[in-house]
Amino acid sequence: MTVAGGFIVHPGGISYAGPNRQDILDQINVFETQGKPGEMGHAIQELGAESTGVIRYEHEGLDRLAGLAPIPLHRLGFGCGCARSRCFSEYE
Repeated sequence: MTVAGGFIVHPGGISYAGPNRQDILDQINVFETQGKPGEMGHAIQELGAESTGVIRYEHEGLDRLAGLAPIPLHRLGFGCGCARSRCFSEYE
């Protein structure tokens, strides 16, 4: 189970980098495989893959947060996230 990690997503939903190497090799589309409300692909679509902001989603049974920022010259979105419990463990 991955607790934290970064990812790069194309505005069309294709994963270019992420913690699961096989997903990248298979060129999964996160909007299709994780597109239900509450999942990462849906959260990215709501914000916009080329937008700056924070998304909240569930993955592998963990509530997660990720910050997103655009990579303008390549029309990609970069995200870095972690389990919400890790982000706020000192405050809860």
